[in-house]
Amino acid sequence: MSTTETVNPTQEERVAQRPSKAYLIGPVLALLSIPAYLIWLDVPRLRSTALQSFALMIAGTVVSLMTLKTDRRRRAKGAAIGTGGFLLLGAGMFFFAAKLPPPAGAPEVGARVPAFTLPDQSGQPVNLASLYQRGTTLLVFYRGHW
Repeated sequence: MSTTETVNPTQEERVAQRPSKAYLIGPVLALLSIPAYLIWLDVPRLRSTALQSFALMIAGTVVSLMTLKTDRRRRAKGAAIGTGGFLLLGAGMFFFAAKLPPPAGAPEVGARVPAFTLPDQSGQPVNLASLYQRGTTLLVFYRGHW
């Protein structure tokens, strides 16, 4: 007659048997890059470089790749590939898709601008022809906050 002992695993053993959800941290970090960009939209340096977004995407990719050392499941591999792909997509959109096409009919650099009259900072009209008479003129259009 054999007796079978029922062994109840300890809490630590039960936790060790459960699959880890650590592979989800990488994609979450990468997805946080979108609201991070929107939160700091009023900071010119961060708006024009998206440093905070790229830092979060890179951190997410690194965390996903580090998770692959301990977790060999398809989910973890998919999360690492997806996070890296999100990083490449974000970089591609930022650097390549954001380029504006060359404007049609724009004057060449150094060409004379057609004559016009506009108010200056104090509201007084300024004629471009009068500025030309003084010498070389640099015309700058300030776009303001975009």
